[in-house]
Amino acid sequence: MRKFALPLLAGAALASSAMAVEPDAPEALKPDGQWRLSTLEDGCSVTRDFVRGDGRVTLSIKRIHPRSAVQFAVIGAPILEGSGSLEAGFLPSDKLHRFDRVAAASIGERDGVVFAGRLFPEPDEGEERLEASEVTDFVIVDPRGTKTTLHTRAIDQAISALDSCVTDRLKDFGLDLDAHSKLDKHVKLLDVGRLAEAIQRGYPKEAVRKGWDGMVPLRLIVDGNGRVVHCHVTNFLTAKVLRDAACDAMKEHARFDPAMDAEGNPATDFAFQQVRYLTAGGQRPFSADAHGFAIRHD
Repeated sequence: MRKFALPLLAGAALASSAMAVEPDAPEALKPDGQWRLSTLEDGCSVTRDFVRGDGRVTLSIKRIHPRSAVQFAVIGAPILEGSGSLEAGFLPSDKLHRFDRVAAASIGERDGVVFAGRLFPEPDEGEERLEASEVTDFVIVDPRGTKTTLHTRAIDQAISALDSCVTDRLKDFGLDLDAHSKLDKHVKLLDVGRLAEAIQRGYPKEAVRKGWDGMVPLRLIVDGNGRVVHCHVTNFLTAKVLRDAACDAMKEHARFDPAMDAEGNPATDFAFQQVRYLTAGGQRPFSADAHGFAIRHD
């Protein structure tokens, strides 16, 4: 028996760690070259290499929507294989943040991990938000306590270029954010029950056979007829076969009450949605295998 749930959008959960950290640690890997901006099929990424002696670590930050959550990739760091969790964050800060959904990734023959969340998680009450211009380092700590420090320095220019790139990609998909900000009415998903039944029927047999389940977070671009014309997965932390199935189902079966501009004309809009696939025993602990995920960059 397979189950399917279509919950409302929820942010990634990041639990704070009590571990104290110091910026610009002596063992930090230093930048090797500048940030590289890449335009991807669904969004954009910025990537930079860091070195210390013979060691090389690559940090990639991917985003598909301006100011939205990002997908981090860290390739080449001595992270415990198959751990499924880690702590990471930008400095200066007195704490790191725990990520409990960590998947395997690679660039060529070099292995690493991907995880996703906010670029800078919401500060605790009384704390100030860290700004991209204030960043000094990025730190990753695996469950055995092995720490990797990347001396990134300020990342404001890299993140600004990233957001400009994804804004341009949205225009390629038919969505102008300036016009979107002036819409009189936004899209609303119709007949959720019928959509849920269609997605349940389409639960991939391969995923059922292998026991793959999990959450697939989506960004949908909806045209003036209320149809999904573009579907993009915001992170790759679930099996590819489920990611593909979720988008296929949304494009074929999802129907929206269209957005309207100030003159009452149908307009293109976007919506974030999550599709949760469940196996017979309910959702299992997260698998730290992204099932063939690989990073490519220019």
